[in-house]
Amino acid sequence: TECLVCSTSMNFKSKGISLTLQSLFLTVLCASRDYYLGYFKNVVNTNASILLLTTGSQATSYFIEAPGVGYYNNGTITIADNVLAIYLTGSIVVSSSADQQSGIYLNTDSSEVAVIGQATSSGFPSSDTFLALPLIEFCAVEYVYYGMSTTRSMAHSFSLTSIVLVVGIETNTAMKLTVTHPLTVVVGNNTTDLIPGREYSFTIDRLQTVLIESLEDLTGTKIVASNQVSVFSGHQAGSVPSSTSDIDYLIEQIPPTVYWGKVHYTAPLANRRSYTIRVMAAYNLTAVSIYCNDSSEAFIIDEGKFVNRTLILREHCAVHSNNSVLVMQFSHGQQDDIFVGDPMMTLIPATSQYLSKLVFSTIHSSDNYNHYINVVVLSQYYQPNMIYLLAGGVNMSLQLQEWTPIVVNNITEAYSTQISVSEGVAQIVHANSTALLTAIVYGFIASRGYGHPGGLKQFVSATTAKVVLSMTEALSGENVTFDCLPSVSCPDIQREWMYITANSSGQFSSMNQSSGSSSLHQLTLPNVTVSDTGNYTCIVRTTSDVVIASNTIWLYVIPVCGRGFDRLSYGVLWPITRVNETVQISCSDINPSFGFGPNATRYCRENATWSSVDTSRCSVRPSERSTFVVYSTYVELPSSESMVTPFIQFEQLQRLYEGSSAIFTTLRNFSLHLNMIPVAFTIIVLNRAVSIDSIKQQVLNISNSSTVNEIIGFNTVDVCQCAPRPVQHLSVVEICIGPSVNPCICIESSCRCNEEGYTGDGVLCARDSDGDLFPDVQLNCSIPTCSMDICPLVATIDNDGSCVISCPAENDTDYGIAWQAIGASMSATVPCPRGAGNATRQCNSSGEWLMPIVTNCSSNEYEFLMELVEQISVADNLSSIEAALTELTSGLATVSNRTDDGTSSYPSDLESAVSLLIFLIDTVEENPELLSSQEIVQNIADSFSNIPDPVNNAGWMELQAMDSSQSQLLLVSSERFGLALAENLDEVGSLRIVKSTSIVIKTELVNATCIDNVLFNGTNSHTTILIPAAFISERSFITDTDPVPVVNIEYANIQNILPVVSNGSSTTQPVSDILSSQVTNISHTSLNYAIQLTLQYSIENLNGVSAVRCGYWNYSLHNGSGGWDTEGVTVVASDTSSFTIKCNSTHLTSFAVLVDVSDGHQDTSVEEQKIISVVSYIGCIISIICLVIAIIIMVLYRLAPQITHHTIM
Repeated sequence: TECLVCSTSMNFKSKGISLTLQSLFLTVLCASRDYYLGYFKNVVNTNASILLLTTGSQATSYFIEAPGVGYYNNGTITIADNVLAIYLTGSIVVSSSADQQSGIYLNTDSSEVAVIGQATSSGFPSSDTFLALPLIEFCAVEYVYYGMSTTRSMAHSFSLTSIVLVVGIETNTAMKLTVTHPLTVVVGNNTTDLIPGREYSFTIDRLQTVLIESLEDLTGTKIVASNQVSVFSGHQAGSVPSSTSDIDYLIEQIPPTVYWGKVHYTAPLANRRSYTIRVMAAYNLTAVSIYCNDSSEAFIIDEGKFVNRTLILREHCAVHSNNSVLVMQFSHGQQDDIFVGDPMMTLIPATSQYLSKLVFSTIHSSDNYNHYINVVVLSQYYQPNMIYLLAGGVNMSLQLQEWTPIVVNNITEAYSTQISVSEGVAQIVHANSTALLTAIVYGFIASRGYGHPGGLKQFVSATTAKVVLSMTEALSGENVTFDCLPSVSCPDIQREWMYITANSSGQFSSMNQSSGSSSLHQLTLPNVTVSDTGNYTCIVRTTSDVVIASNTIWLYVIPVCGRGFDRLSYGVLWPITRVNETVQISCSDINPSFGFGPNATRYCRENATWSSVDTSRCSVRPSERSTFVVYSTYVELPSSESMVTPFIQFEQLQRLYEGSSAIFTTLRNFSLHLNMIPVAFTIIVLNRAVSIDSIKQQVLNISNSSTVNEIIGFNTVDVCQCAPRPVQHLSVVEICIGPSVNPCICIESSCRCNEEGYTGDGVLCARDSDGDLFPDVQLNCSIPTCSMDICPLVATIDNDGSCVISCPAENDTDYGIAWQAIGASMSATVPCPRGAGNATRQCNSSGEWLMPIVTNCSSNEYEFLMELVEQISVADNLSSIEAALTELTSGLATVSNRTDDGTSSYPSDLESAVSLLIFLIDTVEENPELLSSQEIVQNIADSFSNIPDPVNNAGWMELQAMDSSQSQLLLVSSERFGLALAENLDEVGSLRIVKSTSIVIKTELVNATCIDNVLFNGTNSHTTILIPAAFISERSFITDTDPVPVVNIEYANIQNILPVVSNGSSTTQPVSDILSSQVTNISHTSLNYAIQLTLQYSIENLNGVSAVRCGYWNYSLHNGSGGWDTEGVTVVASDTSSFTIKCNSTHLTSFAVLVDVSDGHQDTSVEEQKIISVVSYIGCIISIICLVIAIIIMVLYRLAPQITHHTIM
C-alpha cells in the first residue's frame, strides 16, 4: 500500500526572481484518514499544536480526541484556509511516566490532507516539528520500530533526557521492549527496571502512552508490537555536538522498519558550516556505504546499531545499504556552527518514498524564522524546467536554481538544490507525474531550530511477507509446501508465486496450476525433481495491483536413488537414499543363510544410481541348503561349435580341493551370445567355512575366464536352480565367512576381527576380555591369536601361563597414538603419528597406563609455517609481505583446527602457534594497511578461536606443566590484535566486528568529546559490558587520544587453558566466557568510573561450589605468569535462577565469573545421608556401651587389691 504523506505551504524568495505560472492540480494518494499522535515534554511549558493542511478541492471536516485528558475538538478546513493551526491543551503533553493516557486520535473525512506536529516552549527558546504519518493498514506478523535520538549537552548540568514515546493504536497490543541503557519504565500499574539488551514484554491499549527516557542516548531502543503503534523519538533538549551548550527540543515520528529504505541522499543545510547524519540498521550484517563528494566509507552494522558521519559545508552525500536503514539529519548548534540557530533533527526519506508532488508547511510561529527547503531529484528525472515551486499563488520553475550533482563512483545519481522560502504552505511539483523527488523543510532563529520531511510515500517494503518452507531442502519425489505469511485474513490482499528454477521460469497465478497447487497463502509442489531446484518468490499485492510485500527463498532438491528391489535378486527393498550416502541393511534380512553379523551396505552414486550390494561383512552359516551363485565373465567357445549349438549344457561337478567343504556345479541352458557364453556356478556350503579367495580362484580355473564379476546372493538350493541373468562390469564382493556371531570385516581382501574386544584370525573371532589379543576361548585356527588366553582377566604379552600383569594394547584418544601391550612398570616408546619425534608412555605397577608424554613430538606443518616467517622477515615491499602473510595466516588457521581429526595438537605445536600469532600481531602493527585484508583478519581470528579449543586440552595441560605463560601470551596477543583493528578504523563512529567459532571482537572509534556510553552485547543477552562515556573522555585526556579506540572481546574457550591455583582445600576457577575490554592502549589502570558487567555462568558438573563472584585476569600475579584476582571488582546483583551476575569494576581487563571448588568434595544423595546417619547413631551407641564397660572394668580393677588383702587377713 502506498500513501502520499504531505506537509504544508509558503511564499518564496530565490535570487530575487518572481514568476507566475498556472496552478497545477495535485492528487493525494492517501487512503488513510486516521492519525495517532503524541507529544513528549519540552524543557518547560510545552505548547503542542497540529498544523492541518488541505490539498484537495473541497472543504475537509476533522475530529480530534484525547479522552485520557478530556480533550475533544472538531471543525472544518475550507479551501480558503489552506492551513489550520489547532492548539492543544497543555495537559495533553506526556511529562512523566504517570501520564499514560495522553494519546491523540485525529480523523478527517478526506484523505487529501497533511498533518504536521509542532511543539514549542513558552518559557525557554526551544522548538521542533514532525511530519505525522497516517495509519496505513498492512499485514505483518509483527511491527518493529527503533528509537532515534542524540546526546545531552556535556556543558550543562540539567537533567534533560533522551525520549522514546509509544502511543497505542489497538486495544490489547502486545509490546516487547529492548533498551540500550539501564532505565525504569512504567506501564499501567507495573514499574520495571530494564537491563540493556534484554527483552521485556508489556501490553498496552488504544491511546495509552508509554514514556521511555534516559539521560543517555536511546538511539537503538527496539519496540516490537503485535499491532501497529505510533512511535515518537528525540530529545527533551539535545545537543549536537554534545560538547556544546546549545540545546533544543528534537522530535520525529519514527516509521516502522517496513517503511525504511536502502538509498538515501542528503544535502548541506543553509547557513550551517556542518551537519551530522546518523544511519541505523534494521537487520544484522547490514553493509552501509556513505559517499560524500570524493570520499567514501563502508561499515557493517547490526540491527538497532548506528554510525554517525559529520559533514562539512558543501558535502552532498549518498547512503547505500544492502538492507533497509533509517537516516536522520542533524544540524549543529550555534556555538559549534557560528550561525544562529540551535540543533534540529529531520528524517531523510529513502528513494522508495519519493514522490512527484509534495505539499508542505514551515513552522507556524510569530517569531521571524529563516525558512529553507532542500530539494533532491533522481538524475533520470533531472529536468529543472519541469520542476515548480508553488506558493502564495505564484508558480516558479526551478530551472534557474543552482543544482549540485550527487555522485557515486563517478556516476551522478541525483541532484540537489536549496531554496529560501517564507512562512506558510507551498508545493513542489514535477510536471512528469512518474518522476521522483523529495524535500526537507527546516529553519533557524536565535537559540531555536526545526525540521521535518516535506512529504513521503509510505511504501511497505518486501520484508513484511515471510516465506516459510516445510523444509529448506527436499529429496527428489517428496511434496514441498511453501507458506506465504501472514496467513491471517488481510483486506483486499491477493498472493501469487513467482519461480526461477534450474530449467525454467514462470508464474503461478491461479488457484489450479499444472506445476503446483495453491490454496490462499500456500503453494504445494508434488513429487519434486532436481529440475525444481531454484528461487521461489511470494508476492503480496492489493486488489489495485500494488505490491506491498515479497520475499524469496531458495529450494534445493537433492537427487536420490529410488526405493526398490536390487536388480540382482536379493529380494531386499532398499529405501530412498541421498546421493553420496550409504544405506545399511541387516545381513539376516537379506537372507537367512547369513548369520547375525554386521550389515550389508549399498551406495547411492553421484549420478543417482545404486552401486552393487556389498555383503563383505556378512558371515555364512554352513548348511547343505546354503548356496550362492557366482557369475563369471563370458566363456570363449570354439567358433564352429557356437555356430551349430544353440544351447550348451555343462555337467561339471568339482570340489575345490581335497577335503573341501564346498561343491561347485554349473547351471544349464545358457543362450549363446556370438561366441561367448555366460557361466554361473552354484556353490554349496557344507559343514565348514570356506575362504572366499579360494572360491574365486576355483571359479577362474573352471571358467577359463579372467575375472569373476559378482557374487549374486545366498538362497536355498531350490531358488538357486533358476537360470541366472548375465552380469557385466561389476566388482567382486568379498565376504568374511564364519559363525553367525563372527564380528569380522574385510580389509584389502583379507578377513580381520575389527570389533573392539574381539580377536582371532579374521574368519573366526572370539571375545578378548583383557585386550591382550588372546581370545577367551580356543578357536579352530592355527595362528597365535587363536590360542585360548591362559589368563583371561590379566593382560599378558606371551600367554605363557605366568599371568604377568601388563597394560593392554590401546588407541590413545588424545593424540591418536596406537600403544601396544607392555608389561607392568615398563615404558613404551613409539614414533609420533604426525611429524617428527617419539612419544613415551609408562605402564604402572598395577597394569594401568599413565598419561602419554609427547613433548618431543612436533608436526611438519609448523616447520613449513616457520619458513614463511623467514620470507616475511626479508620481504622488501608491502605486496610481498601481504602475499606471504595471507598464506601464513591461512595455513595457521587450517593447521590449528583439530576438530575434524579430533586429536589434540602437540604441546610444541601449541607453543609454535602462539609464537606465530605474536609474529603476526607484530607484523600488522608495523604494517596496519594489511588489516584492510578481510582474509588476513578472519584467518587470525580463526586461529585465536582454534588454538584454545577443548580438543587441544591434553596438549595445553602438558604445555602448562612446562611453561604456564603460553596461555597468557595468547590472551595478550588477542587484545593487541583487537587494538590494532580499532586503531586502523578510518572515521569517528566507524565499527568493525570480527567473529569466529569461539571469539567475537568488536572494535570502534568514538569521539571523546561527543560520545555515548559504549555497550558491548555478547553472544547472549546476559553477557554485556557498559563503559561510561565519562570514562572514555577521561582516558582520552590521560592518553591525549581523540578519537578513542575501544575494543571488546568475548572468548568462549580461552578460560579453560588459563592456569588456576589451588588455595589449600579449594581451587578458584572461571565458569563463564571471558569478556575483555580496552580503551586506548591502557587496559589495566584504575578508573574513577565504574565499568558495569553482566555475565552468565555455568556450574554444571561441579560439586562443592562456593563464593560466586566476578574476577579479572591479573597479569602481574605469580611472578608474571598471571592469575585470577578480584581486587576492584564488586558484585552488584546475582540471579541464581538464570545464573547471571552483575558487577562493577574500577579497571578494564579480562573479566569472568569465578567460583571456589572444594578439592575432593562429593555430594551425597538423600538415601546415602540416611544410611550415614543410621551408621553414625549405631556407632555412637556402641561407643557409649563400650565406654560404660570400660569404666566398670577400671573401677573393679582398682578395688581388686583391697578385696584380696581382706581375704588374706
